[in-house]
Amino acid sequence: MDIQKPLVEMARRNALANNLSHRVSFFEGDVRTVDAILPPRSFFTVVMNPPYEAPGRGRLRASREEQTARQGFFCSPEDVARAARHLLPFRGRLYLVFKAARAAELFTALRSQGLEPKRIRFVHPLPGRPSSVVLVEASAGGKPGMTVEPPLYIEDGHGSYTEELLRAYTKEGLPCRS
Repeated sequence: MDIQKPLVEMARRNALANNLSHRVSFFEGDVRTVDAILPPRSFFTVVMNPPYEAPGRGRLRASREEQTARQGFFCSPEDVARAARHLLPFRGRLYLVFKAARAAELFTALRSQGLEPKRIRFVHPLPGRPSSVVLVEASAGGKPGMTVEPPLYIEDGHGSYTEELLRAYTKEGLPCRS
């Protein structure tokens, strides 16, 4: 679900190009009003990539569309957690990517809605550099207990993407199309 129609259309095109249309659904709408758009507990898996920055933080973008996508003017971690909790049944799974520096804020919001972080993985641009984002798997109604996976490095320090990152961007040995 995205508040911006062009981004929903782009997601649909990408799913079609990658033969995933039968496995994913995209909706135009405001995550803050998901309960008026979709029925409760209607998905076993929810994947989210919410805006990373808090309103007024980070670099302001040139266009309103970029600001909406990257800054939380219309979507806070609390909004994300409430929407996911509405959509997921007991033991349903939430997968999301978020800014690493705001991980504590995200975990607090998830737990306040009964979404227990179960696995996390910090993503680093290079070895020796701080993490930029965190990948999170949470379970609706899950018991406390979380696995911290080894870090994922985007580049190897010698100007090349890591093998692990490249494997994540392939399907059955063929590069995914965007």
